[in-house]
Amino acid sequence: MELGLGFDDEDFENEEKQAVTPVSYNAKFSSPLWFLSAAAEDTDSIAQLRKFKGDNFFYQGNYIEAGEAYRACLDALPENNKIMQREVNESLARCFLHLGEAEKALKVAEELQKNCMTVDQNLQVLCFFQQIYRTMDRVNDEIAVLHHLILLHRFNVQFWVKLARAYEKLISMRPLADSDGVQILHGDLKILTCFIRVRLLLRSCYHSVGSFIKHSNNQLLEQVEEKIQRYCSDERLLALATEYLKRDLWEQEGSTSQNEKGDLSDMTLRTKTSEVTHSFENQWFTWIEKAKSVMDELS
Repeated sequence: MELGLGFDDEDFENEEKQAVTPVSYNAKFSSPLWFLSAAAEDTDSIAQLRKFKGDNFFYQGNYIEAGEAYRACLDALPENNKIMQREVNESLARCFLHLGEAEKALKVAEELQKNCMTVDQNLQVLCFFQQIYRTMDRVNDEIAVLHHLILLHRFNVQFWVKLARAYEKLISMRPLADSDGVQILHGDLKILTCFIRVRLLLRSCYHSVGSFIKHSNNQLLEQVEEKIQRYCSDERLLALATEYLKRDLWEQEGSTSQNEKGDLSDMTLRTKTSEVTHSFENQWFTWIEKAKSVMDELS
């Protein structure tokens, strides 16, 4: 019975492979600042070119021209391009900030806040608010934002440094009087808290960073040590604060809190400032009450 499974001789013949001649490829070449003279036909391309122009003006320090280019970009952007709208609006707000028009920057930031959809957008807006409030000397508002940022990312050294400096500025703005002694002391202990926390964070990552970062951290650590000695020289008080503030630094891997994992549903931008401040102080400043008894003994 013929099953049709036979092979022809040609099935075993080796065919000579023909060499493929490579075709010349001419890579596209763009001259520097090509977007300043480039023409675009569709709306998206026009908006992109205008944004490039705005970015170029911004990095040159020409904030007026940059702002005009960003506005023109927004006019050309389609309504459905929300991502680029957000990016350009933030760039425009930064132009306002550099031009000394902080109120305009704040209004743009508030609009960005309303349209936050992701954790990264929330954090980005909070950082922007902190810059705006610092520029406007709205120290209490800046402190509230930093409370929020630290509740979200408690291991961020720069957030703690900025908070310490904000507390220092707040104290310097208040007239020193006998009746304010308790408030000044309480403020000093808050500053001390921030700097001890910075010292702990820098020491905890000392062996896990490169030489360049290590050098930078050492410089910061020297400054922090001077600050700590300025605000407190008593070893018992420092030990009390250090023991309290280091309790989360050596947790077992996998026991990271929800905030560090990115589950920020209970700590969004829409959380009331009073609730954020209460939560922060309850988490980081409760040791101060115990410190008062130590200070009473010292006095």
